[in-house]
Amino acid sequence: MDVLDLSLSVQRALRSLDALVLEGHLRTHVAEMMAGGEVDRAVQELLRLYKVPDKT
Repeated sequence: MDVLDLSLSVQRALRSLDALVLEGHLRTHVAEMMAGGEVDRAVQELLRLYKVPDKT
């Protein structure tokens, strides 16, 4: 149980870190791309991040 508790704690911490990094990325890099007219590139970047990989 201790190992499972530790593993879940680490996973929660990493999700929190991911959320912070993503927010910073959206507020800076993605916002700059959108403002600079690179909307398609910004969308593709975000889709690549969230797209589920093919299982083929």
